[in-house]
Amino acid sequence: MNKIDTGFTQRMDILKKSFKDRPVSLLEAHGWTWNIDSEVENGEYLLISISRNGYTKKLALLYYQQTDRRVYDRLESLVDACLINGMSFIQNCSFSSGFNKPIDSLYNFYNILRDWNNECPMEQTINNEPCSGQVDIPSQMYFVAENPSEQCWMLIKALRSVDVCKRIISNRFEGLSEETIEEKATGIAFSIQNACDYFDVAPSQNTTQRMLSLYYGSLAFIEADILMNSKDYSDLKSVEDITKKGHGLFVFLPDGNYNISNLCTGLLNQGLFYQWLKMMNYSVDNYPKRRATSLDKNEYVYPLNDLLNRIPEIAFLMRMIDSNYTTGFFGVHQSTRLNSQSGISRLNTGYQSNNTGTYIEFTDESCCSNLDMVKTLIGTEQHAICEDSQESIGKKYSAFVRHTNNKGDNWTKHLNIHHSSYCSNTILIPLNGLKDDWCVYAVMILYTFSIIVRYYPNLWRRIQFGEWDKYYTVCLQFAMIVEKVLPHIFYERITGQRLHITSSVYG
Repeated sequence: MNKIDTGFTQRMDILKKSFKDRPVSLLEAHGWTWNIDSEVENGEYLLISISRNGYTKKLALLYYQQTDRRVYDRLESLVDACLINGMSFIQNCSFSSGFNKPIDSLYNFYNILRDWNNECPMEQTINNEPCSGQVDIPSQMYFVAENPSEQCWMLIKALRSVDVCKRIISNRFEGLSEETIEEKATGIAFSIQNACDYFDVAPSQNTTQRMLSLYYGSLAFIEADILMNSKDYSDLKSVEDITKKGHGLFVFLPDGNYNISNLCTGLLNQGLFYQWLKMMNYSVDNYPKRRATSLDKNEYVYPLNDLLNRIPEIAFLMRMIDSNYTTGFFGVHQSTRLNSQSGISRLNTGYQSNNTGTYIEFTDESCCSNLDMVKTLIGTEQHAICEDSQESIGKKYSAFVRHTNNKGDNWTKHLNIHHSSYCSNTILIPLNGLKDDWCVYAVMILYTFSIIVRYYPNLWRRIQFGEWDKYYTVCLQFAMIVEKVLPHIFYERITGQRLHITSSVYG
Protein backbone atom coordinates (compact mmCIF):
# COMPACT_ATOMS: atom_id res chain seq x y z
CA MET A 1 0.00 0.00 0.00
CA ASN A 2 1.35 3.46 -0.93
CA LYS A 3 2.15 5.73 1.96
CA ILE A 4 -0.24 8.67 2.28
CA ASP A 5 1.43 11.98 1.44
CA THR A 6 0.84 14.25 4.44
CA GLY A 7 2.95 17.09 3.02
CA PHE A 8 5.90 16.22 5.26
CA THR A 9 8.38 16.04 2.37
CA GLN A 10 7.28 19.42 1.04
CA ARG A 11 7.58 21.02 4.47
CA MET A 12 11.06 19.58 4.95
CA ASP A 13 12.08 21.03 1.59
CA ILE A 14 10.83 24.42 2.75
CA LEU A 15 12.84 24.12 5.96
CA LYS A 16 16.01 23.19 4.08
CA LYS A 17 15.58 26.09 1.70
CA SER A 18 14.93 28.52 4.56
CA PHE A 19 18.05 27.31 6.35
CA LYS A 20 20.22 27.65 3.26
CA ASP A 21 18.76 31.06 2.40
CA ARG A 22 19.35 32.55 5.84
CA PRO A 23 21.76 31.04 8.40
CA VAL A 24 24.14 29.27 5.99
CA SER A 25 25.84 32.42 4.70
CA LEU A 26 26.10 33.70 8.28
CA LEU A 27 27.63 30.44 9.51
CA GLU A 28 30.14 30.31 6.68
CA ALA A 29 31.10 33.94 7.23
CA HIS A 30 31.93 33.08 10.85
CA GLY A 31 33.94 30.01 9.90
CA TRP A 32 31.40 27.30 10.76
CA THR A 33 30.69 24.22 8.67
CA TRP A 34 27.23 22.66 8.73
CA ASN A 35 25.37 19.47 7.97
CA ILE A 36 21.69 18.52 7.98
CA ASP A 37 21.79 15.27 9.95
CA SER A 38 18.18 14.13 9.69
CA GLU A 39 14.57 15.01 8.93
CA VAL A 40 12.24 14.08 11.79
CA GLU A 41 8.56 13.52 11.04
CA ASN A 42 7.33 13.42 14.65
CA GLY A 43 7.33 17.16 15.35
CA GLU A 44 8.45 18.06 11.80
CA TYR A 45 11.92 19.47 12.23
CA LEU A 46 15.47 19.23 10.91
CA LEU A 47 18.39 18.20 13.08
CA ILE A 48 21.48 20.18 12.09
CA SER A 49 25.11 20.03 13.24
CA ILE A 50 27.53 22.96 12.94
CA SER A 51 31.26 22.77 13.70
CA ARG A 52 34.25 25.04 13.98
CA ASN A 53 37.77 24.12 15.04
CA GLY A 54 36.59 20.74 16.38
CA TYR A 55 33.80 22.37 18.40
CA THR A 56 30.27 21.15 17.55
CA LYS A 57 26.84 22.52 18.26
CA LYS A 58 23.49 20.96 17.37
CA LEU A 59 20.27 22.73 16.63
CA ALA A 60 16.74 21.89 15.55
CA LEU A 61 14.80 23.86 12.95
CA LEU A 62 11.07 23.40 13.56
CA TYR A 63 8.36 23.99 11.02
CA TYR A 64 5.84 25.00 13.72
CA GLN A 65 6.42 26.46 17.18
CA GLN A 66 3.02 25.05 18.26
CA THR A 67 4.08 21.41 18.34
CA ASP A 68 3.71 18.69 20.98
CA ARG A 69 5.34 19.56 24.33
CA ARG A 70 6.96 16.11 24.30
CA VAL A 71 8.88 17.16 21.19
CA TYR A 72 10.54 19.95 23.15
CA ASP A 73 11.27 17.54 26.02
CA ARG A 74 13.03 15.23 23.59
CA LEU A 75 14.95 18.03 21.85
CA GLU A 76 16.21 19.47 25.15
CA SER A 77 18.50 16.46 25.51
CA LEU A 78 19.49 16.37 21.79
CA VAL A 79 20.23 19.94 20.74
CA ASP A 80 21.81 23.15 21.98
CA ALA A 81 19.15 25.45 20.50
CA CYS A 82 15.85 25.45 18.64
CA LEU A 83 14.97 27.71 15.72
CA ILE A 84 11.44 28.30 14.49
CA ASN A 85 10.93 28.68 10.74
CA GLY A 86 9.82 32.11 9.57
CA MET A 87 9.84 35.43 11.38
CA SER A 88 7.07 34.83 13.95
CA PHE A 89 8.11 33.66 17.41
CA ILE A 90 5.83 33.79 20.44
CA GLN A 91 7.85 34.39 23.58
CA ASN A 92 5.28 32.94 25.98
CA CYS A 93 3.99 30.13 23.79
CA SER A 94 2.57 27.40 26.03
CA PHE A 95 4.03 24.66 23.83
CA SER A 96 7.66 25.80 24.13
CA SER A 97 7.51 27.39 27.59
CA GLY A 98 9.94 25.78 29.97
CA PHE A 99 12.40 24.84 27.21
CA ASN A 100 15.75 25.51 28.88
CA LYS A 101 17.88 25.95 25.76
CA PRO A 102 18.02 29.02 23.49
CA ILE A 103 14.94 29.21 21.26
CA ASP A 104 14.05 31.93 18.77
CA SER A 105 12.97 32.70 15.21
CA LEU A 106 15.24 31.57 12.38
CA TYR A 107 15.78 35.27 11.61
CA ASN A 108 17.25 35.90 15.08
CA PHE A 109 19.81 33.12 14.90
CA TYR A 110 22.61 35.69 14.88
CA ASN A 111 22.09 36.37 18.59
CA ILE A 112 22.54 32.67 19.42
CA LEU A 113 25.54 32.36 17.11
CA ARG A 114 27.32 35.23 18.84
CA ASP A 115 27.31 33.32 22.12
CA TRP A 116 28.57 30.18 20.39
CA ASN A 117 31.32 32.18 18.72
CA ASN A 118 32.38 33.36 22.15
CA GLU A 119 32.54 29.77 23.41
CA CYS A 120 34.59 28.74 20.38
CA PRO A 121 37.14 31.45 19.41
CA MET A 122 38.11 31.56 15.78
CA GLU A 123 41.29 29.74 14.87
CA GLN A 124 44.43 31.83 14.62
CA THR A 125 44.90 32.30 10.89
CA ILE A 126 47.74 34.80 10.81
CA ASN A 127 50.90 33.29 9.43
CA ASN A 128 53.88 34.75 11.22
CA GLU A 129 56.27 33.39 8.62
CA PRO A 130 57.69 35.95 6.17
CA CYS A 131 55.86 36.15 2.83
CA SER A 132 57.52 33.67 0.49
CA GLY A 133 55.83 34.79 -2.74
CA GLN A 134 54.91 37.96 -4.58
CA VAL A 135 52.12 39.94 -2.96
CA ASP A 136 49.26 40.55 -5.38
CA ILE A 137 48.42 44.12 -6.26
CA PRO A 138 44.80 44.80 -5.20
CA SER A 139 42.19 45.21 -7.93
CA GLN A 140 40.37 47.92 -5.94
CA MET A 141 42.13 50.88 -4.31
CA TYR A 142 40.34 53.08 -1.77
CA PHE A 143 41.75 56.39 -0.54
CA VAL A 144 40.56 59.37 1.47
CA ALA A 145 42.58 62.45 0.59
CA GLU A 146 42.47 66.16 1.21
CA ASN A 147 43.16 66.63 -2.51
CA PRO A 148 41.93 63.63 -4.55
CA SER A 149 43.67 64.84 -7.70
CA GLU A 150 47.05 64.98 -5.96
CA GLN A 151 46.49 61.47 -4.61
CA CYS A 152 45.72 60.20 -8.10
CA TRP A 153 48.85 61.82 -9.51
CA MET A 154 50.95 60.30 -6.74
CA LEU A 155 49.85 56.86 -7.94
CA ILE A 156 50.38 57.76 -11.59
CA LYS A 157 53.89 59.01 -10.91
CA ALA A 158 54.70 55.73 -9.20
CA LEU A 159 54.40 54.21 -12.69
CA ARG A 160 57.53 56.10 -13.72
CA SER A 161 59.39 53.31 -11.91
CA VAL A 162 60.32 50.36 -14.12
CA ASP A 163 60.18 48.03 -11.10
CA VAL A 164 56.61 49.10 -10.29
CA CYS A 165 55.56 48.56 -13.89
CA LYS A 166 57.19 45.11 -13.91
CA ARG A 167 55.18 44.12 -10.84
CA ILE A 168 51.94 45.30 -12.42
CA ILE A 169 52.63 43.47 -15.69
CA SER A 170 53.54 40.26 -13.86
CA ASN A 171 50.42 40.57 -11.72
CA ARG A 172 48.08 41.14 -14.67
CA PHE A 173 49.46 38.81 -17.33
CA GLU A 174 50.73 35.26 -17.14
CA GLY A 175 53.19 33.56 -19.46
CA LEU A 176 55.25 36.60 -20.46
CA SER A 177 58.99 36.12 -20.64
CA GLU A 178 61.28 38.09 -18.36
CA GLU A 179 62.62 39.92 -21.41
CA THR A 180 59.15 40.97 -22.56
CA ILE A 181 58.20 42.12 -19.06
CA GLU A 182 61.38 44.18 -18.84
CA GLU A 183 60.86 45.79 -22.24
CA LYS A 184 57.20 46.55 -21.68
CA ALA A 185 57.87 47.94 -18.19
CA THR A 186 60.64 50.19 -19.44
CA GLY A 187 58.49 51.54 -22.25
CA ILE A 188 55.50 52.17 -20.02
CA ALA A 189 57.63 53.95 -17.42
CA PHE A 190 59.15 56.20 -20.09
CA SER A 191 55.73 57.00 -21.58
CA ILE A 192 54.28 57.84 -18.17
CA GLN A 193 57.22 60.16 -17.52
CA ASN A 194 56.38 61.97 -20.78
CA ALA A 195 52.73 62.22 -19.80
CA CYS A 196 53.64 63.65 -16.40
CA ASP A 197 55.96 66.22 -17.96
CA TYR A 198 53.17 67.49 -20.21
CA PHE A 199 50.39 67.45 -17.64
CA ASP A 200 52.55 68.98 -14.87
CA VAL A 201 53.14 72.20 -16.78
CA ALA A 202 49.71 72.50 -18.44
CA PRO A 203 47.84 74.35 -15.63
CA SER A 204 50.42 77.16 -15.56
CA GLN A 205 50.56 77.66 -19.35
CA ASN A 206 48.54 80.02 -21.50
CA THR A 207 45.57 78.39 -23.21
CA THR A 208 47.34 77.84 -26.54
CA GLN A 209 50.22 75.97 -24.92
CA ARG A 210 47.91 74.24 -22.46
CA MET A 211 45.84 72.54 -25.18
CA LEU A 212 48.99 71.28 -26.88
CA SER A 213 50.46 69.96 -23.63
CA LEU A 214 47.26 68.14 -22.70
CA TYR A 215 47.00 66.53 -26.12
CA TYR A 216 50.60 65.34 -26.25
CA GLY A 217 50.37 64.16 -22.67
CA SER A 218 47.33 62.12 -23.67
CA LEU A 219 49.26 60.59 -26.56
CA ALA A 220 51.87 59.43 -24.07
CA PHE A 221 49.14 57.83 -21.96
CA ILE A 222 47.76 56.10 -25.07
CA GLU A 223 51.21 54.68 -25.88
CA ALA A 224 51.49 53.31 -22.34
CA ASP A 225 47.96 51.86 -22.60
CA ILE A 226 48.75 50.09 -25.89
CA LEU A 227 52.04 48.76 -24.59
CA MET A 228 50.40 47.41 -21.44
CA ASN A 229 47.23 45.91 -22.91
CA SER A 230 48.16 44.81 -26.43
CA LYS A 231 49.88 41.51 -27.22
CA ASP A 232 51.04 42.94 -30.56
CA TYR A 233 53.54 45.39 -29.05
CA SER A 234 56.36 44.27 -26.80
CA ASP A 235 58.49 47.43 -26.53
CA LEU A 236 58.20 51.20 -26.82
CA LYS A 237 59.99 51.27 -30.18
CA SER A 238 57.23 49.18 -31.78
CA VAL A 239 54.58 51.58 -30.42
CA GLU A 240 56.55 54.62 -31.60
CA ASP A 241 56.55 53.15 -35.10
CA ILE A 242 52.74 53.42 -35.15
CA THR A 243 52.95 57.20 -35.16
CA LYS A 244 54.91 57.14 -38.45
CA LYS A 245 51.50 56.71 -40.05
CA GLY A 246 50.12 59.70 -38.21
CA HIS A 247 47.79 60.23 -35.32
CA GLY A 248 44.82 58.48 -36.93
CA LEU A 249 42.64 61.61 -36.88
CA PHE A 250 42.12 64.65 -39.08
CA VAL A 251 40.29 67.98 -38.92
CA PHE A 252 38.10 69.18 -41.77
CA LEU A 253 36.81 72.73 -42.27
CA PRO A 254 35.17 73.56 -45.62
CA ASP A 255 36.89 76.43 -47.41
CA GLY A 256 33.61 77.82 -48.60
CA ASN A 257 32.01 77.98 -45.16
CA TYR A 258 34.68 79.03 -42.68
CA ASN A 259 32.79 78.74 -39.41
CA ILE A 260 33.41 76.83 -36.19
CA SER A 261 29.98 75.20 -36.50
CA ASN A 262 31.29 73.44 -39.62
CA LEU A 263 34.51 72.25 -38.01
CA CYS A 264 34.66 68.45 -37.97
CA THR A 265 37.03 65.74 -36.78
CA GLY A 266 37.36 62.45 -38.65
CA LEU A 267 38.76 58.97 -38.14
CA LEU A 268 41.39 57.26 -40.29
CA ASN A 269 42.25 53.62 -40.89
CA GLN A 270 45.84 54.09 -39.73
CA GLY A 271 47.93 55.78 -37.06
CA LEU A 272 48.06 55.79 -33.27
CA PHE A 273 44.39 56.57 -32.53
CA TYR A 274 43.29 53.84 -34.94
CA GLN A 275 45.52 51.24 -33.27
CA TRP A 276 44.30 52.33 -29.83
CA LEU A 277 40.66 51.85 -30.81
CA LYS A 278 41.49 48.55 -32.48
CA MET A 279 43.08 47.35 -29.24
CA MET A 280 39.82 48.26 -27.44
CA ASN A 281 37.86 46.05 -29.87
CA TYR A 282 36.27 48.84 -31.88
CA SER A 283 35.01 47.95 -35.37
CA VAL A 284 37.64 49.87 -37.30
CA ASP A 285 37.74 48.04 -40.63
CA ASN A 286 35.51 50.55 -42.40
CA TYR A 287 37.36 53.66 -41.25
CA PRO A 288 38.50 55.65 -44.32
CA LYS A 289 42.13 55.56 -45.39
CA ARG A 290 42.12 59.13 -46.67
CA ARG A 291 41.03 62.44 -45.28
CA ALA A 292 37.59 63.64 -46.29
CA THR A 293 37.33 66.33 -48.96
CA SER A 294 33.65 66.88 -48.25
CA LEU A 295 31.10 65.88 -45.65
CA ASP A 296 28.86 64.08 -48.11
CA LYS A 297 28.43 60.38 -47.34
CA ASN A 298 31.24 60.37 -44.80
CA GLU A 299 30.09 58.36 -41.78
CA TYR A 300 33.19 58.88 -39.67
CA VAL A 301 33.44 62.67 -39.54
CA TYR A 302 31.94 64.40 -36.49
CA PRO A 303 31.13 68.09 -35.86
CA LEU A 304 32.98 69.55 -32.89
CA ASN A 305 29.71 70.17 -31.05
CA ASP A 306 28.77 66.49 -31.29
CA LEU A 307 32.05 65.58 -29.61
CA LEU A 308 31.73 68.26 -26.92
CA ASN A 309 28.19 67.09 -26.14
CA ARG A 310 29.64 63.70 -25.09
CA ILE A 311 31.35 65.34 -22.10
CA PRO A 312 28.71 65.53 -19.33
CA GLU A 313 30.90 67.77 -17.21
CA ILE A 314 30.48 70.70 -19.67
CA ALA A 315 26.86 70.05 -20.68
CA PHE A 316 25.57 73.15 -18.88
CA LEU A 317 27.89 75.33 -20.98
CA MET A 318 27.05 73.60 -24.25
CA ARG A 319 23.33 74.11 -23.64
CA MET A 320 24.02 77.82 -23.15
CA ILE A 321 26.06 78.36 -26.31
CA ASP A 322 24.41 75.96 -28.77
CA SER A 323 20.84 76.77 -29.79
CA ASN A 324 20.71 73.43 -31.64
CA TYR A 325 22.03 71.43 -28.72
CA THR A 326 21.36 67.69 -28.73
CA THR A 327 22.36 65.68 -25.69
CA GLY A 328 25.21 63.20 -25.98
CA PHE A 329 24.54 61.35 -22.71
CA PHE A 330 21.97 60.29 -20.14
CA GLY A 331 22.05 60.31 -16.39
CA VAL A 332 21.51 56.74 -15.23
CA HIS A 333 20.43 55.24 -11.92
CA GLN A 334 18.44 52.36 -10.48
CA SER A 335 14.70 53.02 -10.42
CA THR A 336 13.37 53.05 -6.88
CA ARG A 337 9.81 53.32 -8.15
CA LEU A 338 9.95 50.34 -10.53
CA ASN A 339 12.06 48.07 -8.33
CA SER A 340 10.11 48.68 -5.11
CA GLN A 341 8.98 45.58 -3.23
CA SER A 342 7.22 45.14 0.05
CA GLY A 343 8.98 43.35 2.86
CA ILE A 344 6.58 40.42 2.46
CA SER A 345 7.24 39.94 -1.26
CA ARG A 346 10.99 39.90 -0.72
CA LEU A 347 10.56 36.93 1.61
CA ASN A 348 8.21 35.11 -0.73
CA THR A 349 9.45 31.62 -1.52
CA GLY A 350 6.66 30.95 -4.02
CA TYR A 351 6.72 31.86 -7.70
CA GLN A 352 10.02 33.25 -8.92
CA SER A 353 10.25 35.33 -12.10
CA ASN A 354 12.13 33.84 -15.04
CA ASN A 355 13.52 37.29 -15.82
CA THR A 356 16.25 38.43 -13.48
CA GLY A 357 17.48 41.97 -13.69
CA THR A 358 16.95 45.55 -12.59
CA TYR A 359 14.79 48.40 -13.80
CA ILE A 360 16.88 51.50 -14.39
CA GLU A 361 16.10 55.06 -15.41
CA PHE A 362 17.79 57.28 -18.00
CA THR A 363 17.32 61.00 -17.46
CA ASP A 364 17.89 63.94 -19.80
CA GLU A 365 17.61 67.39 -18.25
CA SER A 366 17.86 69.09 -21.66
CA CYS A 367 14.73 67.35 -23.06
CA CYS A 368 16.65 67.01 -26.35
CA SER A 369 16.58 63.22 -26.45
CA ASN A 370 14.25 60.60 -27.88
CA LEU A 371 13.49 56.95 -27.33
CA ASP A 372 15.71 55.82 -30.20
CA MET A 373 18.74 57.22 -28.38
CA VAL A 374 17.95 54.99 -25.41
CA LYS A 375 17.58 51.96 -27.64
CA THR A 376 21.06 52.51 -29.09
CA LEU A 377 22.37 52.08 -25.54
CA ILE A 378 20.40 49.10 -24.31
CA GLY A 379 19.86 47.09 -27.51
CA THR A 380 17.17 44.45 -27.80
CA GLU A 381 18.66 41.19 -26.56
CA GLN A 382 19.78 41.90 -23.00
CA HIS A 383 17.13 44.45 -22.07
CA ALA A 384 13.38 44.08 -22.10
CA ILE A 385 11.30 47.27 -22.08
CA CYS A 386 11.48 51.00 -22.56
CA GLU A 387 9.05 53.73 -21.59
CA ASP A 388 9.13 57.44 -22.23
CA SER A 389 7.75 59.90 -19.71
CA GLN A 390 7.98 63.66 -19.39
CA GLU A 391 8.75 65.25 -16.02
CA SER A 392 9.44 68.75 -14.83
CA ILE A 393 13.16 68.02 -14.50
CA GLY A 394 13.41 66.81 -18.10
CA LYS A 395 12.82 63.58 -19.93
CA LYS A 396 12.92 60.22 -18.21
CA TYR A 397 13.09 56.76 -19.74
CA SER A 398 12.93 53.40 -18.03
CA ALA A 399 14.46 50.11 -19.14
CA PHE A 400 14.94 46.60 -17.81
CA VAL A 401 18.57 45.48 -17.66
CA ARG A 402 18.93 41.71 -17.58
CA HIS A 403 21.55 40.18 -15.32
CA THR A 404 21.86 37.19 -13.03
CA ASN A 405 21.18 37.19 -9.32
CA ASN A 406 24.64 35.87 -8.53
CA LYS A 407 26.57 37.74 -5.87
CA GLY A 408 28.64 40.54 -7.34
CA ASP A 409 26.56 40.72 -10.52
CA ASN A 410 24.47 43.84 -10.88
CA TRP A 411 23.23 46.17 -13.59
CA THR A 412 26.22 48.52 -13.38
CA LYS A 413 28.44 45.78 -14.84
CA HIS A 414 26.33 45.68 -17.98
CA LEU A 415 26.51 49.37 -18.85
CA ASN A 416 29.63 51.46 -19.39
CA ILE A 417 28.96 54.07 -16.74
CA HIS A 418 31.03 57.23 -16.51
CA HIS A 419 31.23 59.37 -13.40
CA SER A 420 33.72 61.85 -12.02
CA SER A 421 34.04 64.51 -9.35
CA TYR A 422 32.15 66.82 -11.71
CA CYS A 423 29.19 64.64 -12.66
CA SER A 424 27.10 61.77 -11.31
CA ASN A 425 26.57 58.45 -13.08
CA THR A 426 26.12 58.95 -16.81
CA ILE A 427 26.24 56.86 -19.96
CA LEU A 428 27.32 58.33 -23.29
CA ILE A 429 25.31 57.99 -26.49
CA PRO A 430 27.87 56.65 -29.00
CA LEU A 431 28.47 58.32 -32.33
CA ASN A 432 28.54 56.15 -35.42
CA GLY A 433 31.67 54.00 -35.52
CA LEU A 434 32.52 54.77 -31.90
CA LYS A 435 31.42 53.47 -28.50
CA ASP A 436 30.59 55.10 -25.17
CA ASP A 437 34.11 55.58 -23.78
CA TRP A 438 34.58 59.05 -22.28
CA CYS A 439 38.34 59.01 -22.80
CA VAL A 440 37.97 58.45 -26.57
CA TYR A 441 35.84 61.55 -27.04
CA ALA A 442 38.09 63.57 -24.73
CA VAL A 443 41.20 62.71 -26.77
CA MET A 444 39.40 63.55 -30.04
CA ILE A 445 38.46 66.97 -28.65
CA LEU A 446 42.02 67.57 -27.45
CA TYR A 447 43.29 66.65 -30.91
CA THR A 448 40.82 69.09 -32.49
CA PHE A 449 41.88 71.98 -30.27
CA SER A 450 45.56 71.15 -30.78
CA ILE A 451 45.04 71.44 -34.54
CA ILE A 452 43.13 74.68 -34.19
CA VAL A 453 45.80 76.40 -32.07
CA ARG A 454 48.59 75.23 -34.41
CA TYR A 455 47.16 75.42 -37.91
CA TYR A 456 44.05 77.63 -37.71
CA PRO A 457 45.20 80.85 -35.97
CA ASN A 458 42.43 82.78 -37.71
CA LEU A 459 39.87 80.46 -36.14
CA TRP A 460 41.64 80.23 -32.78
CA ARG A 461 41.92 84.00 -32.26
CA ARG A 462 38.26 84.45 -33.12
CA ILE A 463 37.46 81.86 -30.44
CA GLN A 464 39.55 83.81 -27.97
CA PHE A 465 38.58 87.37 -28.86
CA GLY A 466 36.10 87.38 -31.74
CA GLU A 467 32.64 86.31 -32.78
CA TRP A 468 33.07 82.71 -31.53
CA ASP A 469 34.28 83.66 -28.06
CA LYS A 470 31.44 81.67 -26.47
CA TYR A 471 33.56 78.56 -27.16
CA TYR A 472 36.50 79.93 -25.22
CA THR A 473 34.87 79.30 -21.83
CA VAL A 474 34.02 75.79 -23.01
CA CYS A 475 37.66 75.29 -23.95
CA LEU A 476 38.88 76.44 -20.52
CA GLN A 477 36.34 74.33 -18.63
CA PHE A 478 37.13 71.29 -20.76
CA ALA A 479 40.87 71.68 -20.12
CA MET A 480 40.29 71.81 -16.36
CA ILE A 481 38.12 68.67 -16.51
CA VAL A 482 40.62 66.76 -18.66
CA GLU A 483 43.49 67.54 -16.30
CA LYS A 484 41.62 65.85 -13.45
CA VAL A 485 39.60 63.07 -15.09
CA LEU A 486 41.63 61.71 -18.02
CA PRO A 487 44.75 60.69 -16.00
CA HIS A 488 42.49 58.82 -13.56
CA ILE A 489 40.93 56.83 -16.41
CA PHE A 490 44.30 56.01 -17.96
CA TYR A 491 45.68 54.89 -14.60
CA GLU A 492 42.85 52.39 -14.30
CA ARG A 493 43.32 51.19 -17.87
CA ILE A 494 47.07 50.72 -17.47
CA THR A 495 47.07 49.08 -14.04
CA GLY A 496 43.77 47.18 -14.26
CA GLN A 497 42.82 48.65 -10.88
CA ARG A 498 39.69 50.53 -9.90
CA LEU A 499 40.69 53.67 -8.07
CA HIS A 500 38.27 55.17 -5.53
CA ILE A 501 39.36 58.48 -4.00
CA THR A 502 37.07 60.55 -1.81
CA SER A 503 37.74 63.96 -0.35
CA SER A 504 38.32 64.17 3.39
CA VAL A 505 35.97 66.46 5.33
CA TYR A 506 37.19 68.67 8.16
CA GLY A 507 34.82 69.96 10.81
